[in-house]
Amino acid sequence: MKISKFKLSLISLTLSFITILNGQEETSDSETRYVTFGFYKVDENKRSEYETLMTDFFGPLMQKRVDEGCLAGWLFRRVHPNSSLFNEFTHLTIDIMPYGEKTYQSCDANLDEVFEGLSKNLREFVWKQRNSFRKVILRAQTTGVTGFTESGKSAQIAVYNFTKTLTPMYEKKHLDNFGEFIVSGSSRVAWYAFKRIDPTAWASKEWDYLTVDGYENLQQLNEPSQFSNEKLQYYNEKYGLGSEQRDIMSRAVTELIFGTKVR
Repeated sequence: MKISKFKLSLISLTLSFITILNGQEETSDSETRYVTFGFYKVDENKRSEYETLMTDFFGPLMQKRVDEGCLAGWLFRRVHPNSSLFNEFTHLTIDIMPYGEKTYQSCDANLDEVFEGLSKNLREFVWKQRNSFRKVILRAQTTGVTGFTESGKSAQIAVYNFTKTLTPMYEKKHLDNFGEFIVSGSSRVAWYAFKRIDPTAWASKEWDYLTVDGYENLQQLNEPSQFSNEKLQYYNEKYGLGSEQRDIMSRAVTELIFGTKVR
């Protein structure tokens, strides 16, 4: 059986972003922002129904979890068909947890208040229907390192860079106001960095770091950057060249379909 390159990477051991993630070199658990990325593959003939189910039913449920403090935010994104990873996964979800919380599963949100009058049997049917539409490729837990969003801008398009770090200097550079530098010198409206913490991240051929470039539209991806030479020299001299600090294993271009309000 042929195993795809992306899946092999996952097996080897084993949107606008809606909030600024303030990273610290040393943080207590109560100051840590945990973010879980879910990667799913949906057959072409089921994608329209799946997306409708996620936006019209599960979207309001996730907003309820945000309203009650079980989540800080939730995003649902579609992978662009021209993206190199489109054959590996077609959709992803992003669970943004309140500081210090790793999961919302133990948080008892009153979901029955959403769509009042809907029977228990019908709710169970919808949950089963969603699961039948998609194949779970991976759920990866990360912590937010740092990020920057241009005021008043929304990242409708997000490019995810699956990265293997080669030196701790890569993360240290990002903590040195790197997000603001990247956004101010390019057409990006947001930039984020995440560190993968689930056990598979330790595998030699597994991605352990994720950076996200946020844009308002697809056209901005092709616009040239105009970084400050002085600032670029500062980062290169202090931390080293990016090519020496990390290996970008693959990229995925995505479009925001649904995003909750921020708590």
